[in-house]
Amino acid sequence: MQTLRALVWVLLLGCGSRTAYVQAPPTEADVVIHVPCQGARCGPPPAPPPPPPQIPPPRMLAAGYDHSCALTDDGGVYCWGSNQYGQLGEVGDERTWVPGRVPGLPRMDAVWAGADQTCARAEEDGRVWCWGATGLPDDAEGPLQLVYADVRQVALGHRRGCVVDEGGRAFCWGDVRPPYGPRWRTPQRVPIDAPVEIVWNMQRGCALLQRGELRCWGLVHNYYATERAESPTFRLLGVEGAAMVAMKTENDDEVLVVDRAGRVFVSETGRSRRTQSRDPVLALRRVEGIDDPAQVQAGGSGYCARTGEGTVACWGSNLAGQLGDGTYAARTRPTYLPLTGIRGIAVGQYHVCAHDGARVWCWGENSAGQVGLERPNKIPDPYLVPW
Repeated sequence: MQTLRALVWVLLLGCGSRTAYVQAPPTEADVVIHVPCQGARCGPPPAPPPPPPQIPPPRMLAAGYDHSCALTDDGGVYCWGSNQYGQLGEVGDERTWVPGRVPGLPRMDAVWAGADQTCARAEEDGRVWCWGATGLPDDAEGPLQLVYADVRQVALGHRRGCVVDEGGRAFCWGDVRPPYGPRWRTPQRVPIDAPVEIVWNMQRGCALLQRGELRCWGLVHNYYATERAESPTFRLLGVEGAAMVAMKTENDDEVLVVDRAGRVFVSETGRSRRTQSRDPVLALRRVEGIDDPAQVQAGGSGYCARTGEGTVACWGSNLAGQLGDGTYAARTRPTYLPLTGIRGIAVGQYHVCAHDGARVWCWGENSAGQVGLERPNKIPDPYLVPW
């Protein structure tokens, strides 16, 4: 025993002033038993919802009063905005800001819109499908197939429209303000051959002919001289050598004309000029600042043009920001937007959309979601639509 005590003293003396700590065995309170967690609260966090399916790239745009549509690379038609009259091709909500695919259509290769209606052309046979407030007696929920095949172009207005077949024959329908024009409840042959394009406003329809003149039907212009042509059409004197035309969709006599040299003119409402024969004809004023226009369209109170270089310029009224320049100030001269590589535009009543083959931008009035934004604000700058 004395030997053991001596050994302990030796060890303590050898350690100097250092103290050795020995951990005691764990008590029962220190023992933790691991029990696997059970139930939904104990599992891994839920996986995020899958992203919405990506919409194929856009090929063509169309715009009505307060809705927008796009044709995509896979032949689908996607629409958004007001659906009050079924112009989105879906039965359900009165409006949507998210582009949705129109059901029940074959593969399409073109889309058009006007007022509260939409039409698209089937790729296989060129037949046209229309939906919304078409003005036809067969208005119904969902797309309606028209009887015409091999349709080359479609022009739509307020409960009225026209189709032009591959033979150049035009068939039109709708109310064009009797007694100044006919009321066609079904498509009727119009005595116009091979029109370049047809445009509508609230008072009349007009067709641009191959020879560059403008032939109209409906309410006769108040200030411009006209020449009665084959019933029920009349020729607007003063338009010669035109390559493109546009008319505001509201009650306005103003006409925009692009000649074959690419120069842009707009008629001066309420004014005419007199020729040597002293007959009044359309007075046209040159619009400066637009070079090489490839596409022109009119809305309720203004115009937009896409140039051959892929830029976009707008001018006119701007109360809803439809000029896209970040302001609400009216412009008498074209104002270019910060967009490049644009392949197509579509002008609605107070909103505009544009695409570059991959993305879609819209701006202007958004009361029904036609710009593609959830909040019903006026959007004065190009907004990238969720695609």
